[in-house]
Amino acid sequence: MINFVGKKKIFFVISIVLVLGICLFALVGGIPWDLQFQGGTIATITYEGDVDHVELQGAIEESLGGRIALRDLQDAEAGTRSISISSATTVAADRFNSLVDTLNSQFSDHQFTLEEVHAVNAAFDTTFFVKGLAAVAVACLLVILYFALRFRKIGGWSAGLTAVLAALHNGVVALGILVLCRGPLNLYSFAAILAVLAYTAGSTAFLFDRIRENQQIYGKKISACELVNNSINQSLRGMVVSNVVVMVALAAVCVMAWVNQMAVVALILLPLLMGVAATLYTSTCIVGPLWAVWKGHGHSKKAAA
Repeated sequence: MINFVGKKKIFFVISIVLVLGICLFALVGGIPWDLQFQGGTIATITYEGDVDHVELQGAIEESLGGRIALRDLQDAEAGTRSISISSATTVAADRFNSLVDTLNSQFSDHQFTLEEVHAVNAAFDTTFFVKGLAAVAVACLLVILYFALRFRKIGGWSAGLTAVLAALHNGVVALGILVLCRGPLNLYSFAAILAVLAYTAGSTAFLFDRIRENQQIYGKKISACELVNNSINQSLRGMVVSNVVVMVALAAVCVMAWVNQMAVVALILLPLLMGVAATLYTSTCIVGPLWAVWKGHGHSKKAAA
């Protein structure tokens, strides 16, 4: 039997270092916001044949003098191939005309043609983030209330708080992989992160169900640490299998997206994949030990009184 509670300090240090590292990386490297949040310019260019998108993006960024987001707009039915170029800065149409000339000289077999250029205004401002944070705060309060009612016999408030901490931990991990890959943070990314929060709450509830059942069986015959260790080890196989199945499915679709140069889809699935992996870690190594420490501290205060 694995002593998860006995190794709690190692698990807690790993999580703290991971979260702080992600926050530091985001502060230093910056968060790559999508045009929905900062505005910019979008251009559509058609071409013929197959071209290496990595080389193409490098040539475009060198010509425009800044980072861009490249998206394939291939239309199989119409038989046309095109790319969408998104820049976070305002770029004049003349520069895109010069870009097309440069691409045609570097990739002479593909006949690049500029179709359209238009400026994009930011659709969301700081009020969107304030409302988003308020919505997350309300969701966290509802999760705490739900756990407090459902697991009231084993200390529902502590269970709810540990569930929220685990969900926020996994949400930061999902955000971190986007920042690390320099994927644009847009509404789809936020939806993926919120899905990770919900998934974490469900996985945490599964563990607390087993803790509640074992407490009904053993009562006060065993300590909170023993109760948590027994519950995690009994639930371990089920949690590993269910999470690995989800991870394999997400990984398969993510690989297919990358192979077919559907970077937008892959960058939505990637935070989901990492969030599920983080959920397996927090469900086994963080939630249970943290709840045991909480319960042990509460019993110590009662004994001292």
